[in-house]
Order: sequence, then C-alpha cells, then structure tokens
Amino acid sequence: MDTPDPYVELFISTTPDSRKRTRHFNNDINPVWNETFEFILDPNQENVLEITLMDANYVMDETLGTATFPVSSMKVGEKKEVPFIFNQVTEMILEMSLEVCSCPDLRFSMALCDQEKTFRQQRKENIKENMKKLLGPKKSEGLYSTRDV
Repeated sequence: MDTPDPYVELFISTTPDSRKRTRHFNNDINPVWNETFEFILDPNQENVLEITLMDANYVMDETLGTATFPVSSMKVGEKKEVPFIFNQVTEMILEMSLEVCSCPDLRFSMALCDQEKTFRQQRKENIKENMKKLLGPKKSEGLYSTRDV
C-alpha cells in the first residue's frame, strides 16, 4: 500500500472563486498545512463548505473522503476549530473564522445573471466532453461531473 500524498480541496458553490486547494505533501500521513484561504460569502445564501481530502497521484488524484460544514451557522467574529473525520479513520481539524471584509470590492452583488450561469454550465459540459475525447476512455474514468473539470 502506498503512503498518501495528501492535499485538501475546499469548495463553496455560492462564492465567486469557489474552489481552493492546499499544497500536497509527499508520503506524509500526518501533514500540517497551516494555510489560509479566504472566500467572499453572500450572507443571503446558504453557504456550505465542502472539504475533500485527496491523494495526489501521477495519473489521476484519488478522493480519500469528503465532509461538509454549514458556514452560514457561524456568527461574524466567531472563530472555531472544527474536527472532520474521513472514513472513520482520518481526523483533520480546520480553524475557521467569519469576518466582514475590510477591503470593499466594486462588486456589490455576487449573483450572476441567468445567461451567465447558463453559459458557464455549458462551457463546463463542453470542456468535460472534450477532455474525455482527448484523454480517451481509460484516462477519463474519473470525469463524472462538471465539478471534476
């Protein structure tokens, strides 16, 4: 059995820059990432953080486990250390805080118009199908949905 090369993907579907990723560690069963990520949240949305523990591989990375956390349940100014258990074996602790953005952005609404949402979804479908053609059936086995693109 191979020692994992772990990294973590963080995903909040309701944010503009919805996907973040840690660096990976080679052959490490107890990594300490100590990395900071920021998401711009819409307080009018139900914001759910999806945490996916991954194993980096040469051909295709492997999902080791996934967990979710309702970010909307936190209060502004609150800091939490939240443990997550993957496959009843691996524990990971995330420190999270919810803060008001101190540097305002010009974008006051994070909502996309329906045409832009449709365009983005169609573009992802297009990319997924073309990646499957390019990689062939054997190497594209892990491309199940547009989130994999």
